[in-house]
Amino acid sequence: MLLGQILIKESFCTEKEVLAALDKQHSGDERFLGEILMDDGKISEKQLKAALQVQFGIYKKGFFKPKWIRIWKNFKKALFQ
Repeated sequence: MLLGQILIKESFCTEKEVLAALDKQHSGDERFLGEILMDDGKISEKQLKAALQVQFGIYKKGFFKPKWIRIWKNFKKALFQ
């Protein structure tokens, strides 16, 4: 899944904001999509990192909410001790 799709799906930003950032890229801006959105104040660094984790398969889509991460880590820790 593409980064912009993840950011929209997780309600970190709107489709309009992603499209505006993509327009900047197509107009010659050499920054990454996430950098543009972060620099424009549309997403936080924490949101970008979370979306990138989903994109690279570290967490399943929709599963990386901080609460669920803590629950999963505690469960895994208890299971394998």
